[in-house]
Amino acid sequence: MIDLAGAEHVGLGFDYTPDMTVDLTAILTARPDYWPPGQQYDTPNIGHADPDKIPAIVKGMQDSGLSMQEIEAVLGGNFARIAKLAWQVQSNCS
Repeated sequence: MIDLAGAEHVGLGFDYTPDMTVDLTAILTARPDYWPPGQQYDTPNIGHADPDKIPAIVKGMQDSGLSMQEIEAVLGGNFARIAKLAWQVQSNCS
């Protein structure tokens, strides 16, 4: 995704499910009304990554040549930036 859109447009979702055996593909397939095809949720072999995998994900981003600033953006900075902008727009509309 970073190669396609750039690091400033990618973020990791840190949703967490304690039951890591949940088959996400089955859940997503069962609810096409909620998870429509073509909205990135029909990714083949989509799955979970335990929280203890975050260091390996960061290492992979480093090995791919991302700067620490880009990695921090992907790990939450991009979501914070967009939320801040959205909240500013909403408060200016009030």
